[in-house]
Amino acid sequence: MKIETVEQAIEVLQSAIPYSEQIKDYKFHATSIDFTWRSDRYQLSLGYASVSKKEDGMLIGNDASILMERLIKLELVKRVMLA
Repeated sequence: MKIETVEQAIEVLQSAIPYSEQIKDYKFHATSIDFTWRSDRYQLSLGYASVSKKEDGMLIGNDASILMERLIKLELVKRVMLA
């Protein structure tokens, strides 16, 4: 249940996160994707799909990032179960 590619990461984000039409401003890195969701900036790390909020150049965990990470992992489990 790992995110292997940027394409898979975007697909999982779009499927798992509520109000996914508000995800914008993607910035791609070798091992992560930065994105804006509902006016806050987040980083999704590829691999085991950890999510952190970006604030003043620092990565922090907050309620939204914790819930987002759980939703993404649930989406990954659903995909494995349905495969």
